[in-house]
Amino acid sequence: MRSRIFISILTGLFILLLSCGDDGVTPEPLFEGDLVLDSQTAVDAAGRKGHIEITGSLIIDDDQTSPITDLSPLSTITSISGDLIVSEAGDLTNLEGLNGLEEIGGAVLITGNGFLQNIDALRNVTRYNEPEVRIIDNYRLISIRGLQGLDLAKSVSIRDNYELPNLDGLQNLRGVTQSFQFIRSSGITDLEGLSGLQYTGDLTILGGDIEDLSALSALDSVGGTMRLNYFTQLTDLADLTNLSYVNGLDLRGNERLASLDGLSGINTIAGDLRIEACNALTDLRGLESLVQALDINIYNNENLSSLNGFNNLEDLHLLSLSENPKLTDLSALGNLKQVFDNIAIAENSQLRSLQGLEGLTSVDNLYIAENPLLVDLNGLRNIETLGDISLTNNPGLTALDAFEGLSQMDRFSAKGNINLADFCGIANIDIKVNYQAADNAFNPTEADLASGNCRN
Repeated sequence: MRSRIFISILTGLFILLLSCGDDGVTPEPLFEGDLVLDSQTAVDAAGRKGHIEITGSLIIDDDQTSPITDLSPLSTITSISGDLIVSEAGDLTNLEGLNGLEEIGGAVLITGNGFLQNIDALRNVTRYNEPEVRIIDNYRLISIRGLQGLDLAKSVSIRDNYELPNLDGLQNLRGVTQSFQFIRSSGITDLEGLSGLQYTGDLTILGGDIEDLSALSALDSVGGTMRLNYFTQLTDLADLTNLSYVNGLDLRGNERLASLDGLSGINTIAGDLRIEACNALTDLRGLESLVQALDINIYNNENLSSLNGFNNLEDLHLLSLSENPKLTDLSALGNLKQVFDNIAIAENSQLRSLQGLEGLTSVDNLYIAENPLLVDLNGLRNIETLGDISLTNNPGLTALDAFEGLSQMDRFSAKGNINLADFCGIANIDIKVNYQAADNAFNPTEADLASGNCRN
């Protein structure tokens, strides 16, 4: 490759020497360092020097003293060892003039160019060094086909290009080591440009009107968190059947998502699982292979009535179930054996029972609040070690019998449980740090409990 560039430099130098005329400009085929062009005047001056190879970065950043409108003087450049940066060039409509580029050694940063319509001039770049690629805030951009030579990248961010109609140009992208981000391009209804993507670090797609994920059918691994958020048309995840590993999964604001089928290849989530405001979901079927996860947050899903799909879940760090107004029971959690940190169950207006948690023997913190139909805590009867308990505003709760097997805990708080009148289940527990009881039907002190005065 170096010999080819050397030959190109010699050829360019020969041509330039022949063409060097009355302006007396000395040809400079090899430009050492960063070439910063902030005006059309600077672009024209660089063109007269006939640069072929740039050892640093090419930075096109318009200061508007002489607005940049034409990059054709840069047509001799074939190689950039550093970054290609085109930023705030508000009068530039395309990158024609960079057609000769064959190699970019660093990042590709195309940001904030208000009239830029395409980057097709980069189509001859076939040599990248796993770059960071950012195509951001180019409001009139309609084509990224110039990225067709990109096969591996450190990161890719395609964001806030509101008129971009598709992702054509990324079809040869196989892998992204750190993160892929696609956000806010309102005209896109499919992800066909990503059909070659096999693995990535974080994957973030704010889906808008995208109807399916068929273009991601080759995706096998997401080493970070896969965020599929705010799809208005997506109904299922059936196209993700090839996915065997995700470190984290975030499904948020997908108003028509009715099925998680397609996630059956996932048995461990080393990070977090969050399902929020997916109002068409009635259960979690599709996650039957899941055995372990770090944190699980199931939040504000209007029609979720069952946790079916969690039937084989065994180990968690945290479990949070909140604001699921049709959730009636937790029976699908029958195989759950350990929650190493917190359980939070709050504002589930139809939840009547904690049945399903009988397999738990140890929990650090337990928070149960604002569950109006919850009448007992018997699903927790087999817990042997528990750090903190907080019970708040559960009007159906009358007794604490579920905790009779405990010998000690760090903190206990019961507030606003207007029918809770029987504290005998905790009367023999050594509460080491703090005890509070207020605004319940009965509010015994620690001295009351010690003397056996535990029931109203």
